[in-house]
Amino acid sequence: SSSLSGGSSSSSSSNFTRRSLWHAKSHTADRPRSDDFDYTMRAVSQLGGKQRSGGVSALAYREGSGSPPERNKVVLVAIEMFPLCWLFAIDRFYLGNIGLAIAKLAVSVGTLFVGGLIWGIVDFIIIVSNALRREETLQIAGMSAKFSASHLHMAYILAIVDILMIPAAIGLSRFIWLWRKWRRAELLREAA
Repeated sequence: SSSLSGGSSSSSSSNFTRRSLWHAKSHTADRPRSDDFDYTMRAVSQLGGKQRSGGVSALAYREGSGSPPERNKVVLVAIEMFPLCWLFAIDRFYLGNIGLAIAKLAVSVGTLFVGGLIWGIVDFIIIVSNALRREETLQIAGMSAKFSASHLHMAYILAIVDILMIPAAIGLSRFIWLWRKWRRAELLREAA
């Protein structure tokens, strides 16, 4: 068609852009397909990278502007081992998602770390499940990264360790609580 080859009709180009973006968006709810990304890239290139009303959304432009940054998945999964890192949005800062990292930090501090803990648990589930599936990319919930294939197996092992640490941490907390209770009872018996 003339819109693919850079034809003279701007309305034809605009219609192609709208159809392409609708097609790309209609499939992203399930799982992105490779041709969806191609349609979005064509639409962005036809618009010259500029936002127009009814045209390319900021999200489509950002996703179409290049590949996500490459990060070490082992480091990311190791960060998820420490709930304190969740509260201070270190995972989001590591991924280079500064805007949402600052938002997560603000929510965390503003809610006395309750909101940060909830947001951290959601990020933990997303990152650990991505590691368990051994995926080379992460593009969900505002997080975007590409990982080296050589790090996928070690990240998978660390994700299993992350999951096993949950009951271990709960058991350790329970043990410490019981020990402190027993210790207080001993001190009261000695004082009496």
